[in-house]
Amino acid sequence: MALIAIALVAASCSQDTKTVDVFAASSLTDAFTELESRYEAANPGIDIRLNLAGSNTLLRQIIDGAPADVFAPADAGYLTDPDLLSQHRQIVSTIFAGNTLVAIVPIDSDLKILDDLFQPGLILTRCADGVPCGVATNEWLDSQNVSLGQQSMEANVRSVLTKVRLGEADGGFVYRTDALAASQEVRIIELDTGGTASPTVSVGIADLSDSDGPARDFVQFVLSDTGAEVLSTLGFDQP
Repeated sequence: MALIAIALVAASCSQDTKTVDVFAASSLTDAFTELESRYEAANPGIDIRLNLAGSNTLLRQIIDGAPADVFAPADAGYLTDPDLLSQHRQIVSTIFAGNTLVAIVPIDSDLKILDDLFQPGLILTRCADGVPCGVATNEWLDSQNVSLGQQSMEANVRSVLTKVRLGEADGGFVYRTDALAASQEVRIIELDTGGTASPTVSVGIADLSDSDGPARDFVQFVLSDTGAEVLSTLGFDQP
């Protein structure tokens, strides 16, 4: 009987818990993990379930029918995609942070300045075309009229960071916040040189649930002073 009672209590708790599926860009991993923890602590009946990946991958998943309640891509432009808007006609998006592209090298690398990255024989890693950090990388390379030699194309910015951290690449292109998250293992080389500013992205968020409920409440939490504090601590720019 005791086992039955425990099972009934567990089932009741499960039914009372509301899940919010949050699709967020890989560059928001640390920020949204922290915000998830704080929000759930203040709202015991809500389970924030994070899906972290490249923004273009997340967008495709949503368009293909994945049950996303909140979408936070690294580039707010993804929130105006026609296919997304055709599914969620009432979507209201907000830009809540900014991020800046930088180059990184392993902490003990002999590469010190930007020109060092373009020495022959180096392997550099970057986000693939179509991913916001890949688009920003292309923008910077075009502005400098340079191209990369050997390179690996990754599905998201955290994969780029991992390759540099593990020494599988001589350098790479990530957002400043990702570099700061691994500051004991990688070193930043700034890209704002020769009068050209580093590419930046505007990070956006939208409630896709089409209802006044926990998803909307979580979005407001991200936009709150608490959210701003977490984002600022991790190195995100103000919108």
